Amino acid sequence: MITVYWSCNHYDSPSALRAEEPVQLQNHFFEKYPAEQADGYKRCPSVRNFFNNLYGLKSYYDYRIDFNLNEGKINSSDYTKEFLQRLLVRNMESALFSWPTDYIFFTDAKSLEMEVYPAFMESNDFVNKANLIPGVFDIGKWYRPLDCAFHLKERNCSLQFSIEDILMNLRFRTKEKIEFRYFTISKELSDFTRELMIVKDHKYASKTTSVLSYYYDLFAKKNFKKKILEYINKGL
Repeated sequence: MITVYWSCNHYDSPSALRAEEPVQLQNHFFEKYPAEQADGYKRCPSVRNFFNNLYGLKSYYDYRIDFNLNEGKINSSDYTKEFLQRLLVRNMESALFSWPTDYIFFTDAKSLEMEVYPAFMESNDFVNKANLIPGVFDIGKWYRPLDCAFHLKERNCSLQFSIEDILMNLRFRTKEKIEFRYFTISKELSDFTRELMIVKDHKYASKTTSVLSYYYDLFAKKNFKKKILEYINKGL
């Protein structure tokens, strides 16, 4: 069994304490269809193998954003203007944006790669109107919050984030069972996370510094893993 520590940074994200543990997608998907409607695939070894360590990550917000990119307008009638400023405009021409989830996943195992990709088995407003940018990194060798980066499928639309909607899928690349353990992020760990996130800034891109191994090596040389696990253990 591999322990995956998880949290959501309430210092950066309003209502983060409402965030939920990832949903096991095999049960979530199978519950949608009675056995007599599934034509036996629920017992299929290849189907069950596909669902191994596959999880869904839910939104903990209700929030609507109105996009009119042809006129360069982005608005919301929900909450405050400051809340809308959480949306990062990465490229208006390609309708590329980032919405911070502030979810964190980390492990004391030597190595565990985590994949992030679209929730293709869901049907909700975000999944239907946005193309999530996938990614993969080793949560035993690097520590960072998850980003929800996406291209809008239509330049003019309203995008609804809803509590209980699954926004993205997570897969842990291991055959071992995953045990999730929640921890509360301290102010010190929150500040340290910001320091780690700006490590990639203020430098020119190169073959050396534009690969994950560069950050993994930096993380190991500075013994950051030990420091982060100390913070996590205090918050369990």
